[in-house]
Amino acid sequence: MGKQKSELWQRAAGISFIPATGGGEADILIGAQVRPAGIAYADVLADTSAPGPVRPIVRALICLNPERLWSAGDADTPPGVFALLPTLAHEV
Repeated sequence: MGKQKSELWQRAAGISFIPATGGGEADILIGAQVRPAGIAYADVLADTSAPGPVRPIVRALICLNPERLWSAGDADTPPGVFALLPTLAHEV
């Protein structure tokens, strides 16, 4: 996740993003849909041992549709092309 996207969530929710290194497992994995549908989706795994009705998320998977056209920018994106910044910010 780029610096601009991570700062957006750090300011909004007080969380930080640290790249997984050395073959370690990532808490958030971003990839492509195997069976493309829609634009993108997120699937999350909550800590079921935590008490209360709202449980912390321990792992998340964000899948982008590889059949869509994507842009790294978020301004002046042509019609029919999806911007990564707002899409990833939404899914996170």
